[in-house]
Amino acid sequence: MPRPQGAQAPPQGAPLAGRRPSAPSSPQAALRAALRETRGGLEAAIRARIEGDDAPIEATDPEYGAGLRAAIPLAIDYCLDGIERGEASPPPLPTGLLFQARVAARSKVPLGVVMRRYFAGYVLLGDFMAREAEGWASIEPPT
Repeated sequence: MPRPQGAQAPPQGAPLAGRRPSAPSSPQAALRAALRETRGGLEAAIRARIEGDDAPIEATDPEYGAGLRAAIPLAIDYCLDGIERGEASPPPLPTGLLFQARVAARSKVPLGVVMRRYFAGYVLLGDFMAREAEGWASIEPPT
């Protein structure tokens, strides 16, 4: 699927393709471990995408900007925990993310801006996952 216009490719940190984390307990745990190694690049890419957005970060309430920056690592942790736990037992949504959504509404940040920022993070996480998974394609699943 083509990248949306203006979207940047994820940063090219240390590629993990072809490397397997030591003794993963499951494919999900192995992917999570690989993504944890690239976490700094993922956070930086999401921050850059948000800061490059045409909507102001601080909005009318400085709490919104601070909360937006704090929400990024919370969202990444939530996604990584969800990968490892699987859909049968998803982790609870972090209260910090719910609080940030309320702050955005209170600060009158348009819903379209909030959704665009959430989806930007989602797409970047997907890009990082796809890049890691490409290197794992030759690894046979456990039987």
